[in-house]
Amino acid sequence: MDRTSSQKAVEDAKIAIVDFAGWVNSGKEQRQGIATQLTDACRSVGFVYIVNHGIPSSRIVETFSWTKKLFDLDRNQKMLAPHPDGSAVHRGYSWPGLEKVSQLYGDEEDADLAKKLRAITDVKVRPSSLKYGLWADARQESYEIGSEHNHDQPNVWLPDEVLPGFRSYMTSFYWEMDTVAKMLLRAIAIGIGMDDEDFFTHLHSGNNNQLRLLHYPPVPAANLKNGSMARMPAHSDWGSITMLFSGRLWGSSGRDAVWLYRFR
Repeated sequence: MDRTSSQKAVEDAKIAIVDFAGWVNSGKEQRQGIATQLTDACRSVGFVYIVNHGIPSSRIVETFSWTKKLFDLDRNQKMLAPHPDGSAVHRGYSWPGLEKVSQLYGDEEDADLAKKLRAITDVKVRPSSLKYGLWADARQESYEIGSEHNHDQPNVWLPDEVLPGFRSYMTSFYWEMDTVAKMLLRAIAIGIGMDDEDFFTHLHSGNNNQLRLLHYPPVPAANLKNGSMARMPAHSDWGSITMLFSGRLWGSSGRDAVWLYRFR
């Protein structure tokens, strides 16, 4: 497999690259070697770059293409599948500014600061908020998809005529990602010395996962440099593992925007 620019960046950042090419048809010893590489990376860094994971590159490109089609729709069209009110159900389209999470967990609480941060609509996180452990606002837009069998978190779909084929494609891709997730969970079980490689998969039906499509519009470099704007800082996701695919697409404005999808 040729080294891509993203792999080169990962190597330069000292993030381990773990190759799963031989996982499916390999013997116990080879599986143990792959599993150990994975868990060693999880212990030492917390991030790992997985190659030959079973999702073809063409499929990844196709998913980014669907993601771009989705976010290229006009706002009125996207709002035909709005994120439900409240914080219980995380499905459908979240528009810029909807996602605001305030969490004060420091020794000092500042109600005025919390109010101000929740009023911000053009940045993901304001650097001055970090010392308070408070996150505010999201400039990004997203679309969240789950299992069709999860009745506690029902999917919110666009009408088929708005984006024909989107629902069927994403439903299929969701379960493809679940297959990869279970492979990684088996590797983690082996890597930490469990006798049963399905120790974790028994606890993961696949019905509580989330496939999240994300679009981060461009932010002026000068604003990032002077600290008036910032992207998402270091944080922990909920769930067992998060698989992230990222890419860059040039917008009509000629500025770079980041698109990604996440499965956890």
